[in-house]
Amino acid sequence: MGNQKACGDTLVNWLKNHQGIVSLVISVLAFWFGGNLIQTIDPTAGRYDTGAIHGLITGSVAYLTAVWLAWMVLQIEWPTLNEHIDLHRWMQDWRVIRPEQRIWFTLAVWGLLFAGGIACLLGWR
Repeated sequence: MGNQKACGDTLVNWLKNHQGIVSLVISVLAFWFGGNLIQTIDPTAGRYDTGAIHGLITGSVAYLTAVWLAWMVLQIEWPTLNEHIDLHRWMQDWRVIRPEQRIWFTLAVWGLLFAGGIACLLGWR
């Protein structure tokens, strides 16, 4: 029983440390099996239908790929910031700043993520 727990902990730690790879695998699987999903919902649809469902799947794949790319760039270009995030030191910093700074920071991050998601869905490069 202890060995299974250790194996589970190892898998959880690996997934935490390789978030970018996990999102890339999920996006590839979503794209790979997206055609089957569309045909299951609508048998008259083509394998790669340009309708709304395939647009959502393609947008999700683009978004997850962008997340993967962002994590890879963060790990390669800014290893100190990556370690700061991985070691949860940012939680200590978060507790120190004033509430209005937290609100503005949260709104800025949310706005940039929202704009990036919209850009991915629109195919903006």
